Amino acid sequence: MIVIFALGGAAALPCGAAAEPAGVNSEYEFGMHLFEAKDYYRAITAFKRQAWLDAKSTSFPSTYMIPLSEHAAGRYGVALGGFERFAKSAPPERLGEASVYYQGRCWDLLGEHTAAQYIFDHSDFKDPELRELGTFALGWSQTLAGNWTAAGASMNRYAELYPEGAKHPLAKRIAHELSDNPPFGQKSERRGLIYSIIPGGGQLYAGKPGDAIYSALLVGASILIAVHGADDDSSFALNFGTILSVTFYLGSIYGGANAIKAHNLKQVDSAMHSFREELQSTGFDDYVLPRMDEGAKSHSNKSKG
Repeated sequence: MIVIFALGGAAALPCGAAAEPAGVNSEYEFGMHLFEAKDYYRAITAFKRQAWLDAKSTSFPSTYMIPLSEHAAGRYGVALGGFERFAKSAPPERLGEASVYYQGRCWDLLGEHTAAQYIFDHSDFKDPELRELGTFALGWSQTLAGNWTAAGASMNRYAELYPEGAKHPLAKRIAHELSDNPPFGQKSERRGLIYSIIPGGGQLYAGKPGDAIYSALLVGASILIAVHGADDDSSFALNFGTILSVTFYLGSIYGGANAIKAHNLKQVDSAMHSFREELQSTGFDDYVLPRMDEGAKSHSNKSKG
């Protein structure tokens, strides 16, 4: 759900006050309408036009909405640069904090989780909404990065601080699943390597009985060839069987290790997919938008699913 603060008409100016440049409010309103309709590229154009028209003072709502629209359009690298510039322009405190928060989100969405964690971990958000978002975002970023221990601690901290928060059940669930070692139903790679000493053992441990039988049969058959060669005094069969058995045995160990890695990757992907689906219903991806005291002329609590 995206919470949209739509703009209403401008209040009448006092007698003798200078009129605002024509089209300023209408462009901003049009941009917000396009943003609500998820027409983000046209919204960017409208916000840029409004910011250009409002030449007498810094247009914080529009200059903030430009990178936010880029973010919504999936252009995270461009949005990151826009939020960084906005944060340096001495904006209203809440919008400034929001721009820092979205820098972290952009880094996460670009796959740079270390940079995202640094931002969330070192930002002291004053706004209650952003403080809650930042606390959860730190744990989420650590989860995405595979920093399981730190992620579990951060999610537990969020659950303790915000027992009534929309993301509380998800935070508790993630923390609980991360408490297992290894988490998410993964297999121990060290134990799997030990099992792989037995032909097919690694594959069987990874839940691949068919591959385990196939691997064991290849190794067993190649050993039989070598044994028959030795019994028949056939140096060719002995050498051929020995080479095959060594090759298939090493292949069985390598295949077992790969089977365990593939199993673990599938388990993590499945867990993360489940987390993301649940996260969508918590308001984590709702956009933090300008309010009246930050330059917006008027607003209404209008939501779009």
